[in-house]
Amino acid sequence: MGLRRKRAAARLPRVALVQIRQQAQGRAHDVRNVSLRPRPAAARGLERRTVYRPRHPEISRHRRVAHGRDLCASRAGSRIGDGMKRVCHLTSVHSSDDTRVFHKECVSLARAGYDVTLVAPGESREELGVHIVGVGEKPVGTLNRLTSPFAKHAYEAALTLDCELYHLHDPELLPYALKLKRHGKTVIFDSHEFYSLLIQEKGYIPGFLKKPASRIYGALEAGVFKKLDAVIIPCTSFGKNPFEKCAKRTVIVDNLPDAGRFPLPEKLYPDAENTVGYVGGVTAERGITNLIRACAIAGARLHLAGPVWPAYLEELKSMPEFACVDYAGVVPYAEVPEYCRHFSVGCATLLNIHQYVCTDNLPTKVFEYMGAGLPSIVSDTLSARELEEKFDCCVCVDPDKPEEIAAAIRSLLDDPERRAAMGERGYGALQTRFNWQTEEKKLLALYEELLSLKGE
Repeated sequence: MGLRRKRAAARLPRVALVQIRQQAQGRAHDVRNVSLRPRPAAARGLERRTVYRPRHPEISRHRRVAHGRDLCASRAGSRIGDGMKRVCHLTSVHSSDDTRVFHKECVSLARAGYDVTLVAPGESREELGVHIVGVGEKPVGTLNRLTSPFAKHAYEAALTLDCELYHLHDPELLPYALKLKRHGKTVIFDSHEFYSLLIQEKGYIPGFLKKPASRIYGALEAGVFKKLDAVIIPCTSFGKNPFEKCAKRTVIVDNLPDAGRFPLPEKLYPDAENTVGYVGGVTAERGITNLIRACAIAGARLHLAGPVWPAYLEELKSMPEFACVDYAGVVPYAEVPEYCRHFSVGCATLLNIHQYVCTDNLPTKVFEYMGAGLPSIVSDTLSARELEEKFDCCVCVDPDKPEEIAAAIRSLLDDPERRAAMGERGYGALQTRFNWQTEEKKLLALYEELLSLKGE
Protein backbone atom coordinates (compact mmCIF):
# COMPACT_ATOMS: atom_id res chain seq x y z
CA MET A 1 0.00 0.00 0.00
CA GLY A 2 1.38 3.43 -0.98
CA LEU A 3 1.96 6.27 1.44
CA ARG A 4 -1.17 8.18 0.35
CA ARG A 5 -3.36 5.11 0.74
CA LYS A 6 -1.92 4.40 4.19
CA ARG A 7 -2.66 7.96 5.32
CA ALA A 8 -6.17 7.76 3.91
CA ALA A 9 -6.77 4.39 5.57
CA ALA A 10 -5.64 5.75 8.93
CA ARG A 11 -8.49 8.27 8.82
CA LEU A 12 -11.16 5.62 8.10
CA PRO A 13 -13.17 3.80 10.79
CA ARG A 14 -12.67 0.06 11.22
CA VAL A 15 -15.91 -0.88 9.47
CA ALA A 16 -14.90 1.03 6.33
CA LEU A 17 -11.50 -0.64 6.33
CA VAL A 18 -13.15 -4.06 6.49
CA GLN A 19 -15.45 -3.16 3.60
CA ILE A 20 -12.55 -1.94 1.45
CA ARG A 21 -10.45 -4.98 2.25
CA GLN A 22 -13.24 -7.38 1.34
CA GLN A 23 -13.99 -5.54 -1.89
CA ALA A 24 -10.32 -5.77 -2.83
CA GLN A 25 -10.39 -9.49 -2.17
CA GLY A 26 -13.51 -9.94 -4.26
CA ARG A 27 -15.49 -10.89 -1.13
CA ALA A 28 -13.74 -14.25 -1.19
CA HIS A 29 -14.85 -15.07 2.36
CA ASP A 30 -18.53 -14.64 1.66
CA VAL A 31 -19.85 -18.04 0.59
CA ARG A 32 -22.92 -16.44 -0.96
CA ASN A 33 -20.77 -14.93 -3.71
CA VAL A 34 -19.09 -18.10 -4.94
CA SER A 35 -19.95 -19.36 -8.38
CA LEU A 36 -21.67 -22.55 -7.21
CA ARG A 37 -25.39 -22.00 -6.86
CA PRO A 38 -26.58 -22.86 -3.33
CA ARG A 39 -29.60 -25.01 -2.67
CA PRO A 40 -32.87 -23.17 -2.11
CA ALA A 41 -33.31 -22.01 1.46
CA ALA A 42 -36.39 -24.18 1.93
CA ALA A 43 -34.35 -27.29 1.13
CA ARG A 44 -31.50 -26.65 3.56
CA GLY A 45 -32.93 -24.71 6.49
CA LEU A 46 -35.50 -25.49 9.12
CA GLU A 47 -39.05 -24.81 8.05
CA ARG A 48 -39.46 -21.98 10.53
CA ARG A 49 -36.39 -20.07 9.32
CA THR A 50 -36.42 -17.26 6.85
CA VAL A 51 -33.33 -16.19 4.94
CA TYR A 52 -32.49 -12.51 4.85
CA ARG A 53 -29.90 -11.44 2.29
CA PRO A 54 -29.08 -7.73 2.30
CA ARG A 55 -27.80 -6.20 -0.93
CA HIS A 56 -24.33 -5.86 0.55
CA PRO A 57 -24.18 -8.72 3.08
CA GLU A 58 -20.57 -8.16 4.06
CA ILE A 59 -21.23 -4.51 4.94
CA SER A 60 -24.35 -5.28 6.97
CA ARG A 61 -22.70 -8.12 8.87
CA HIS A 62 -19.59 -6.17 9.73
CA ARG A 63 -21.64 -3.24 10.96
CA ARG A 64 -23.34 -5.56 13.42
CA VAL A 65 -20.02 -7.13 14.43
CA ALA A 66 -18.45 -3.71 14.89
CA HIS A 67 -21.39 -2.68 17.06
CA GLY A 68 -20.88 -5.86 19.12
CA ARG A 69 -17.18 -5.05 19.54
CA ASP A 70 -18.01 -1.50 20.63
CA LEU A 71 -20.51 -2.82 23.14
CA CYS A 72 -17.97 -5.34 24.45
CA ALA A 73 -15.32 -2.65 24.77
CA SER A 74 -17.66 -0.33 26.64
CA ARG A 75 -18.68 -3.14 28.99
CA ALA A 76 -15.05 -4.14 29.62
CA GLY A 77 -14.15 -0.57 30.45
CA SER A 78 -17.14 0.09 32.67
CA ARG A 79 -16.44 -2.89 34.93
CA ILE A 80 -12.84 -2.17 35.86
CA GLY A 81 -12.55 -2.32 39.63
CA ASP A 82 -16.11 -3.56 40.29
CA GLY A 83 -14.76 -6.65 42.12
CA MET A 84 -17.03 -9.18 40.38
CA LYS A 85 -15.62 -12.21 38.62
CA ARG A 86 -16.07 -11.58 34.89
CA VAL A 87 -16.98 -14.61 32.79
CA CYS A 88 -18.01 -14.93 29.16
CA HIS A 89 -20.07 -17.61 27.42
CA LEU A 90 -19.36 -17.76 23.69
CA THR A 91 -21.41 -19.46 20.98
CA SER A 92 -21.61 -18.98 17.23
CA VAL A 93 -24.34 -21.60 16.75
CA HIS A 94 -26.85 -21.44 19.58
CA SER A 95 -29.33 -18.60 19.88
CA SER A 96 -29.02 -16.08 22.69
CA ASP A 97 -32.06 -17.62 24.42
CA ASP A 98 -30.83 -21.21 24.20
CA THR A 99 -32.19 -23.40 26.99
CA ARG A 100 -28.89 -24.84 28.23
CA VAL A 101 -26.55 -21.96 27.44
CA PHE A 102 -28.67 -19.00 28.55
CA HIS A 103 -31.61 -20.12 30.70
CA LYS A 104 -29.61 -22.63 32.72
CA GLU A 105 -25.87 -21.92 32.79
CA CYS A 106 -25.69 -18.14 32.27
CA VAL A 107 -28.65 -17.32 34.50
CA SER A 108 -27.37 -19.63 37.26
CA LEU A 109 -23.95 -17.96 37.21
CA ALA A 110 -25.49 -14.48 37.29
CA ARG A 111 -27.60 -15.44 40.31
CA ALA A 112 -24.46 -16.75 42.01
CA GLY A 113 -22.85 -13.30 41.76
CA TYR A 114 -20.78 -13.56 38.58
CA ASP A 115 -20.67 -10.79 36.01
CA VAL A 116 -21.85 -12.84 33.02
CA THR A 117 -21.75 -11.85 29.36
CA LEU A 118 -23.10 -14.07 26.59
CA VAL A 119 -21.74 -13.45 23.09
CA ALA A 120 -24.12 -15.12 20.66
CA PRO A 121 -26.01 -14.72 17.38
CA GLY A 122 -28.89 -12.27 17.58
CA GLU A 123 -29.40 -8.84 19.11
CA SER A 124 -27.84 -7.28 22.20
CA ARG A 125 -29.88 -6.91 25.39
CA GLU A 126 -29.87 -7.33 29.16
CA GLU A 127 -32.00 -10.17 30.53
CA LEU A 128 -32.22 -11.98 33.88
CA GLY A 129 -28.95 -10.47 35.05
CA VAL A 130 -27.01 -11.56 31.93
CA HIS A 131 -25.40 -9.09 29.49
CA ILE A 132 -26.04 -10.39 25.98
CA VAL A 133 -23.83 -9.14 23.15
CA GLY A 134 -25.43 -10.01 19.83
CA VAL A 135 -23.19 -10.44 16.80
CA GLY A 136 -25.94 -10.51 14.19
CA GLU A 137 -27.53 -13.33 12.25
CA LYS A 138 -25.47 -16.47 11.80
CA PRO A 139 -25.05 -17.85 8.27
CA VAL A 140 -27.82 -20.21 7.20
CA GLY A 141 -26.75 -23.82 6.66
CA THR A 142 -23.91 -25.86 8.13
CA LEU A 143 -21.56 -25.43 5.16
CA ASN A 144 -22.06 -21.67 5.11
CA ARG A 145 -21.46 -21.48 8.85
CA LEU A 146 -18.24 -23.52 8.72
CA THR A 147 -16.75 -21.59 5.80
CA SER A 148 -17.72 -18.07 6.87
CA PRO A 149 -15.76 -15.84 9.29
CA PHE A 150 -18.75 -15.63 11.65
CA ALA A 151 -17.12 -17.70 14.42
CA LYS A 152 -14.00 -15.52 14.19
CA HIS A 153 -16.06 -12.34 14.54
CA ALA A 154 -17.82 -13.76 17.60
CA TYR A 155 -14.45 -14.69 19.13
CA GLU A 156 -13.05 -11.20 18.49
CA ALA A 157 -16.07 -9.61 20.15
CA ALA A 158 -15.65 -11.91 23.17
CA LEU A 159 -11.91 -11.26 23.45
CA THR A 160 -12.58 -7.53 23.68
CA LEU A 161 -14.39 -8.16 26.98
CA ASP A 162 -11.11 -9.27 28.62
CA CYS A 163 -12.88 -11.67 31.00
CA GLU A 164 -11.13 -13.99 33.42
CA LEU A 165 -12.91 -17.15 32.25
CA TYR A 166 -14.33 -18.13 28.85
CA HIS A 167 -16.90 -20.89 28.38
CA LEU A 168 -17.24 -22.12 24.76
CA HIS A 169 -20.10 -24.17 23.33
CA ASP A 170 -19.42 -25.12 19.68
CA PRO A 171 -16.94 -27.39 17.87
CA GLU A 172 -16.01 -24.64 15.37
CA LEU A 173 -14.79 -22.55 18.31
CA LEU A 174 -12.08 -25.06 19.32
CA PRO A 175 -9.31 -23.18 17.42
CA TYR A 176 -10.30 -20.01 19.28
CA ALA A 177 -10.16 -21.88 22.58
CA LEU A 178 -6.44 -22.31 21.96
CA LYS A 179 -6.09 -18.62 21.10
CA LEU A 180 -7.78 -17.67 24.35
CA LYS A 181 -5.32 -19.88 26.22
CA ARG A 182 -2.45 -18.06 24.53
CA HIS A 183 -3.96 -14.85 25.91
CA GLY A 184 -3.68 -16.32 29.40
CA LYS A 185 -7.41 -16.98 29.87
CA THR A 186 -9.11 -19.80 31.74
CA VAL A 187 -11.09 -21.80 29.17
CA ILE A 188 -13.89 -24.36 29.49
CA PHE A 189 -15.35 -26.28 26.56
CA ASP A 190 -18.94 -27.45 26.96
CA SER A 191 -19.47 -30.56 24.84
CA HIS A 192 -23.27 -30.63 24.54
CA GLU A 193 -23.02 -33.81 22.47
CA PHE A 194 -20.39 -36.41 21.71
CA TYR A 195 -19.60 -34.78 18.39
CA SER A 196 -17.39 -37.52 16.96
CA LEU A 197 -20.46 -39.79 17.19
CA LEU A 198 -22.85 -37.05 16.07
CA ILE A 199 -20.90 -36.64 12.82
CA GLN A 200 -22.00 -40.14 11.82
CA GLU A 201 -25.65 -39.02 11.92
CA LYS A 202 -25.26 -36.06 9.55
CA GLY A 203 -27.14 -36.56 6.31
CA TYR A 204 -25.10 -33.98 4.39
CA ILE A 205 -21.87 -36.00 4.87
CA PRO A 206 -21.44 -38.82 2.29
CA GLY A 207 -21.60 -42.25 3.90
CA PHE A 208 -18.04 -43.26 2.98
CA LEU A 209 -16.69 -40.09 4.64
CA LYS A 210 -18.54 -40.32 7.95
CA LYS A 211 -16.17 -42.65 9.81
CA PRO A 212 -12.95 -40.94 8.61
CA ALA A 213 -14.45 -37.52 9.45
CA SER A 214 -15.45 -38.80 12.88
CA ARG A 215 -11.94 -40.11 13.59
CA ILE A 216 -10.24 -36.94 12.37
CA TYR A 217 -12.50 -34.71 14.45
CA GLY A 218 -11.98 -36.94 17.50
CA ALA A 219 -8.20 -36.62 17.19
CA LEU A 220 -8.37 -32.82 16.77
CA GLU A 221 -10.76 -32.51 19.70
CA ALA A 222 -8.51 -34.57 21.97
CA GLY A 223 -5.49 -32.44 21.05
CA VAL A 224 -7.32 -29.23 22.00
CA PHE A 225 -8.81 -30.63 25.21
CA LYS A 226 -5.33 -31.40 26.56
CA LYS A 227 -4.59 -27.68 26.66
CA LEU A 228 -7.89 -26.44 28.13
CA ASP A 229 -8.67 -26.05 31.81
CA ALA A 230 -11.85 -28.16 31.84
CA VAL A 231 -14.38 -29.97 29.67
CA ILE A 232 -18.06 -30.30 30.53
CA ILE A 233 -20.03 -33.30 29.24
CA PRO A 234 -23.71 -34.22 29.72
CA CYS A 235 -23.05 -37.84 30.75
CA THR A 236 -20.72 -40.80 30.49
CA SER A 237 -20.63 -43.21 27.54
CA PHE A 238 -20.97 -46.92 28.37
CA GLY A 239 -20.08 -46.02 31.96
CA LYS A 240 -16.81 -44.32 31.05
CA ASN A 241 -15.60 -40.76 30.63
CA PRO A 242 -14.65 -40.54 26.92
CA PHE A 243 -12.23 -37.66 27.58
CA GLU A 244 -10.53 -39.10 30.66
CA LYS A 245 -7.16 -39.45 28.90
CA CYS A 246 -7.09 -36.06 27.19
CA ALA A 247 -8.85 -33.53 29.45
CA LYS A 248 -7.31 -32.05 32.62
CA ARG A 249 -10.73 -31.92 34.28
CA THR A 250 -14.04 -33.38 33.15
CA VAL A 251 -17.28 -32.47 34.88
CA ILE A 252 -20.65 -34.05 34.12
CA VAL A 253 -23.42 -31.43 33.95
CA ASP A 254 -26.57 -33.07 32.61
CA ASN A 255 -29.14 -31.02 30.72
CA LEU A 256 -31.94 -31.53 33.25
CA PRO A 257 -34.95 -29.18 33.43
CA ASP A 258 -35.40 -26.46 36.02
CA ALA A 259 -37.75 -27.84 38.67
CA GLY A 260 -39.11 -24.33 39.24
CA ARG A 261 -40.64 -24.35 35.75
CA PHE A 262 -42.97 -27.17 36.77
CA PRO A 263 -45.35 -26.30 39.60
CA LEU A 264 -47.88 -28.89 40.71
CA PRO A 265 -49.37 -30.36 37.53
CA GLU A 266 -52.71 -28.89 36.57
CA LYS A 267 -55.68 -30.70 35.09
CA LEU A 268 -55.13 -31.77 31.49
CA TYR A 269 -57.08 -30.15 28.67
CA PRO A 270 -60.04 -32.05 27.17
CA ASP A 271 -58.10 -32.79 23.98
CA ALA A 272 -55.57 -34.80 26.01
CA GLU A 273 -58.02 -37.71 26.05
CA ASN A 274 -56.74 -40.59 23.90
CA THR A 275 -53.70 -38.47 22.95
CA VAL A 276 -49.93 -38.93 23.28
CA GLY A 277 -47.28 -36.27 22.66
CA TYR A 278 -43.71 -35.62 21.62
CA VAL A 279 -41.72 -32.40 22.11
CA GLY A 280 -38.24 -32.06 20.58
CA GLY A 281 -36.34 -32.31 17.33
CA VAL A 282 -38.47 -34.02 14.69
CA THR A 283 -36.15 -36.43 12.84
CA ALA A 284 -36.17 -40.02 11.66
CA GLU A 285 -33.27 -40.79 14.07
CA ARG A 286 -35.49 -39.71 16.96
CA GLY A 287 -38.00 -42.36 15.97
CA ILE A 288 -40.75 -40.08 14.70
CA THR A 289 -41.67 -42.24 11.69
CA ASN A 290 -42.20 -45.31 13.86
CA LEU A 291 -44.03 -43.25 16.50
CA ILE A 292 -46.55 -42.02 13.94
CA ARG A 293 -47.13 -45.59 12.74
CA ALA A 294 -47.58 -46.76 16.34
CA CYS A 295 -50.16 -44.06 17.09
CA ALA A 296 -52.12 -45.04 13.98
CA ILE A 297 -52.07 -48.70 15.06
CA ALA A 298 -53.17 -47.76 18.60
CA GLY A 299 -55.92 -45.48 17.33
CA ALA A 300 -54.48 -42.51 19.26
CA ARG A 301 -53.86 -38.87 18.39
CA LEU A 302 -50.27 -37.58 18.37
CA HIS A 303 -49.45 -34.01 19.35
CA LEU A 304 -46.08 -33.33 17.71
CA ALA A 305 -43.95 -30.23 18.35
CA GLY A 306 -40.41 -29.25 17.42
CA PRO A 307 -38.14 -28.07 14.59
CA VAL A 308 -38.12 -30.18 11.44
CA TRP A 309 -36.37 -30.15 8.08
CA PRO A 310 -38.95 -29.39 5.35
CA ALA A 311 -38.01 -32.45 3.29
CA TYR A 312 -38.60 -34.76 6.24
CA LEU A 313 -41.90 -33.05 7.09
CA GLU A 314 -43.11 -33.63 3.54
CA GLU A 315 -42.06 -37.27 3.83
CA LEU A 316 -44.12 -37.61 7.02
CA LYS A 317 -47.13 -35.89 5.48
CA SER A 318 -47.07 -38.37 2.62
CA MET A 319 -47.66 -41.22 5.08
CA PRO A 320 -51.31 -42.37 5.34
CA GLU A 321 -50.79 -42.60 9.13
CA PHE A 322 -50.06 -38.85 9.34
CA ALA A 323 -53.81 -38.29 9.58
CA CYS A 324 -53.52 -38.93 13.34
CA VAL A 325 -50.91 -36.14 13.84
CA ASP A 326 -51.44 -32.58 15.03
CA TYR A 327 -48.16 -30.76 14.28
CA ALA A 328 -47.76 -27.56 16.33
CA GLY A 329 -44.43 -26.32 14.95
CA VAL A 330 -41.85 -25.08 17.45
CA VAL A 331 -43.14 -24.52 20.97
CA PRO A 332 -41.18 -21.79 22.86
CA TYR A 333 -39.17 -22.89 25.88
CA ALA A 334 -41.43 -21.16 28.40
CA GLU A 335 -44.58 -22.73 26.93
CA VAL A 336 -43.51 -26.40 27.03
CA PRO A 337 -45.12 -27.18 30.44
CA GLU A 338 -48.40 -25.71 29.23
CA TYR A 339 -48.21 -27.61 25.92
CA CYS A 340 -47.77 -30.89 27.80
CA ARG A 341 -51.29 -30.49 29.18
CA HIS A 342 -52.61 -31.32 25.70
CA PHE A 343 -51.70 -35.02 25.94
CA SER A 344 -51.91 -37.87 28.46
CA VAL A 345 -48.66 -39.74 27.72
CA GLY A 346 -45.25 -38.43 26.61
CA CYS A 347 -43.10 -40.32 24.11
CA ALA A 348 -39.33 -40.43 23.54
CA THR A 349 -38.72 -43.48 21.36
CA LEU A 350 -35.35 -42.48 19.88
CA LEU A 351 -33.76 -45.13 17.68
CA ASN A 352 -30.91 -47.17 19.15
CA ILE A 353 -28.27 -45.77 16.80
CA HIS A 354 -25.17 -43.58 17.01
CA GLN A 355 -24.88 -41.55 20.21
CA TYR A 356 -28.42 -42.41 21.36
CA VAL A 357 -27.32 -45.92 22.24
CA CYS A 358 -23.88 -44.87 23.59
CA THR A 359 -24.86 -42.24 26.16
CA ASP A 360 -25.74 -42.95 29.79
CA ASN A 361 -28.56 -40.48 30.17
CA LEU A 362 -32.12 -39.85 29.03
CA PRO A 363 -33.50 -37.27 26.59
CA THR A 364 -34.44 -34.01 28.32
CA LYS A 365 -38.00 -34.41 27.05
CA VAL A 366 -38.50 -37.42 29.36
CA PHE A 367 -37.88 -35.22 32.39
CA GLU A 368 -40.16 -32.53 31.00
CA TYR A 369 -42.94 -35.11 30.77
CA MET A 370 -42.21 -36.04 34.40
CA GLY A 371 -42.43 -32.37 35.38
CA ALA A 372 -45.84 -32.18 33.75
CA GLY A 373 -47.01 -35.19 35.78
CA LEU A 374 -47.19 -37.51 32.76
CA PRO A 375 -46.02 -41.09 32.32
CA SER A 376 -43.74 -41.66 29.35
CA ILE A 377 -42.90 -44.32 26.79
CA VAL A 378 -39.16 -44.45 26.15
CA SER A 379 -36.60 -46.48 24.21
CA ASP A 380 -35.28 -49.48 26.11
CA THR A 381 -31.80 -48.42 27.24
CA LEU A 382 -29.91 -49.05 30.50
CA SER A 383 -30.76 -45.56 31.78
CA ALA A 384 -34.44 -45.92 30.88
CA ARG A 385 -34.64 -49.36 32.49
CA GLU A 386 -33.12 -47.98 35.68
CA LEU A 387 -35.71 -45.18 35.73
CA GLU A 388 -38.53 -47.70 35.16
CA GLU A 389 -37.31 -50.04 37.91
CA LYS A 390 -36.58 -47.39 40.56
CA PHE A 391 -39.45 -44.97 39.99
CA ASP A 392 -42.03 -46.82 37.84
CA CYS A 393 -42.85 -43.68 35.88
CA CYS A 394 -42.15 -44.91 32.34
CA VAL A 395 -42.55 -47.91 30.04
CA CYS A 396 -39.58 -49.18 28.02
CA VAL A 397 -40.12 -50.36 24.43
CA ASP A 398 -38.14 -51.35 21.35
CA PRO A 399 -38.16 -48.18 19.19
CA ASP A 400 -37.83 -50.24 16.02
CA LYS A 401 -41.15 -52.02 16.61
CA PRO A 402 -44.24 -49.83 16.04
CA GLU A 403 -46.52 -52.66 17.21
CA GLU A 404 -44.76 -52.80 20.60
CA ILE A 405 -44.94 -49.00 20.95
CA ALA A 406 -48.64 -49.12 20.04
CA ALA A 407 -49.34 -51.76 22.70
CA ALA A 408 -47.65 -49.58 25.37
CA ILE A 409 -49.64 -46.53 24.23
CA ARG A 410 -52.93 -48.41 24.37
CA SER A 411 -52.23 -49.93 27.78
CA LEU A 412 -51.58 -46.52 29.34
CA LEU A 413 -54.43 -44.68 27.62
CA ASP A 414 -56.88 -47.39 28.74
CA ASP A 415 -55.81 -47.21 32.40
CA PRO A 416 -56.21 -43.64 33.81
CA GLU A 417 -55.50 -44.74 37.40
CA ARG A 418 -52.15 -46.25 36.39
CA ARG A 419 -51.29 -43.12 34.38
CA ALA A 420 -52.02 -40.87 37.35
CA ALA A 421 -49.92 -42.97 39.75
CA MET A 422 -46.97 -43.09 37.34
CA GLY A 423 -47.25 -39.34 36.74
CA GLU A 424 -47.14 -38.61 40.48
CA ARG A 425 -44.04 -40.76 40.96
CA GLY A 426 -42.32 -39.13 38.01
CA TYR A 427 -43.11 -35.63 39.25
CA GLY A 428 -41.71 -36.45 42.69
CA ALA A 429 -38.50 -37.85 41.14
CA LEU A 430 -38.02 -34.69 39.07
CA GLN A 431 -38.49 -32.38 42.07
CA THR A 432 -36.10 -34.29 44.31
CA ARG A 433 -33.43 -35.72 42.00
CA PHE A 434 -33.62 -35.11 38.26
CA ASN A 435 -33.47 -31.32 38.04
CA TRP A 436 -31.17 -28.47 37.05
CA GLN A 437 -30.72 -27.41 40.68
CA THR A 438 -28.60 -30.53 41.30
CA GLU A 439 -26.53 -29.94 38.15
CA GLU A 440 -26.10 -26.22 38.86
CA LYS A 441 -24.06 -27.04 41.96
CA LYS A 442 -21.49 -28.91 39.83
CA LEU A 443 -21.16 -25.96 37.44
CA LEU A 444 -20.68 -23.44 40.26
CA ALA A 445 -18.14 -25.69 41.99
CA LEU A 446 -16.09 -25.93 38.78
CA TYR A 447 -16.08 -22.16 38.31
CA GLU A 448 -15.04 -21.59 41.91
CA GLU A 449 -12.20 -24.10 41.58
CA LEU A 450 -10.83 -22.71 38.32
CA LEU A 451 -11.03 -19.06 39.33
CA SER A 452 -9.44 -19.74 42.72
CA LEU A 453 -6.52 -21.43 40.93
CA LYS A 454 -6.20 -18.40 38.67
CA GLY A 455 -5.99 -16.12 41.70
CA GLU A 456 -3.13 -18.06 43.29
